[in-house]
Amino acid sequence: MTVTLDDVWTILGIPVTGMALSCPKLTRYEAAELVSVILGVPVNDAFVELVQSRGQSVKLEWLRIRFHEVNDTDDANFIEYAARAYLLYLLGCTIFADKSGTRVPVVYLHMLTNIDAVSSYAWGAAALAFLYKQLGLTSRAGVKQIAGFLKLLEAWIYEHFRLGRPHPNLSYSDEQPRVCCWSSRRDEGFTENHLQTLREPLDMLRAEISLRLGVAIGTDLSGKNVKHCYMDKW
Repeated sequence: MTVTLDDVWTILGIPVTGMALSCPKLTRYEAAELVSVILGVPVNDAFVELVQSRGQSVKLEWLRIRFHEVNDTDDANFIEYAARAYLLYLLGCTIFADKSGTRVPVVYLHMLTNIDAVSSYAWGAAALAFLYKQLGLTSRAGVKQIAGFLKLLEAWIYEHFRLGRPHPNLSYSDEQPRVCCWSSRRDEGFTENHLQTLREPLDMLRAEISLRLGVAIGTDLSGKNVKHCYMDKW
C-alpha cells in the first residue's frame, strides 16, 4: 500500500497528467540570470541572494519582501513578475518544500515563464516523485528531517487509517479535494504521550483490511468531469 497518482489527484485536486517538469542543472551565474529575466530582479541582486542562500535557491522571505506590495496600479510587467514570484513562493511552501522550509530552488522558474501554461504541467506527478525521493532519503541512518509535501502524506494516512484521524471538517463538500475533509490539528498538536498511545494499535494492525469503495468526481484538463474510484482502507 502506497501513495499513488490517483491518491494525489483525489486528495489534492492538482493535475497528475500533462507536461513533465524538466529541471536542468544551473550554474550560480545561470541561476542569477534566470531570476533576473523571469522576475525582473537586477542580476547583481539575484546573485547576492543566491550566494547568501548558499546554493541555487532564494529565500521565501526575500520573494515576499520584494513583491508583497504589488497592486493593480503597477506596471503590467511588474504585476506579471509578482505573479511568477508568488507561484514560486507557493511551490516552495508546498509540493517542493525543503527541510529548512525557508528556501525554494529557482530552477522551477523555467515552468513559470508562461503563466498561461502553468496549469498544463503535471504538478501532482512531480509532487509525488519528489515526496518519494524525500521518503527514500529520510529512511537512511542518521537523517532526522524530511522534505516534500507532507500535507499529502498526512492526508493519505487519514484516508487509509482511522487511527489518529482528526475531527472531520463539517463544512466539507464533495466538490472539494479530500484534503479539505479533515480539520486542522494546529490547535491541538501532538504530545509525546499521544504518540505513545498510537504505537500499540499500529503494531496490532493486520494485513486483513476491509475496503470501502468510494467515487470522487473531478475535472480533467479538458474541463470534463471524470470519476475516480477511491479505496478507503481501514
